[in-house]
Amino acid sequence: MTTVSGSSKSLMPAVLVKEYAYCPRYAYFMLFLNGVDRITESMRSSLESHVEHYRDVVINLCNGYSVYFEYHVGSNSLGIHGVIDAVCVGEEVIVVDLKPLSRVTKRSLMGRHRHFLYQVVAYSMIAEEVFKGGVKRAYILAKDGPLEIRITPVLKREVVGIINELRRMVMREDLPRNMAEGWKCNYCVFKRFCLPMRDAMVR
Repeated sequence: MTTVSGSSKSLMPAVLVKEYAYCPRYAYFMLFLNGVDRITESMRSSLESHVEHYRDVVINLCNGYSVYFEYHVGSNSLGIHGVIDAVCVGEEVIVVDLKPLSRVTKRSLMGRHRHFLYQVVAYSMIAEEVFKGGVKRAYILAKDGPLEIRITPVLKREVVGIINELRRMVMREDLPRNMAEGWKCNYCVFKRFCLPMRDAMVR
């Protein structure tokens, strides 16, 4: 387990990259309603059980490299910090992000699961800073098995763009415009706050 460089209080949670990509307003409410770090005992137990269940799969993916689970990392240059589900360290560094309840495919990462893609890229960029080397690939370990992700310059630029938008949102405390598709709103825990605001703006 690594110590986050710099003060974590000055860094944004990396999970906000995923949430902002999913819906900017969701990230706003997570941040300003103090929901980012709200993990119940049942949630923590579920996370731990998933890590334990997939431990052998992760070790096989790492192919003899050292494996660190629930690895705390932070990046002063990016301004984000978080916990990587697993990281393989050897001739190269490989990030593994667990999504055991989701059916993720290469195609869905271009659409409804694009936010998962940005999350693993963000963690890979932090890992590059922590381990002082390039991260060329990562894995999303989903319900139907692992998906290899190539960490490209284009994806990195897109993640940096999201981080910059997040930083502006935090500094200005501006409520983002509603960009989510309707099906996302149906499942959102913040819809009781968001939908009345959206309806008022429409009027």
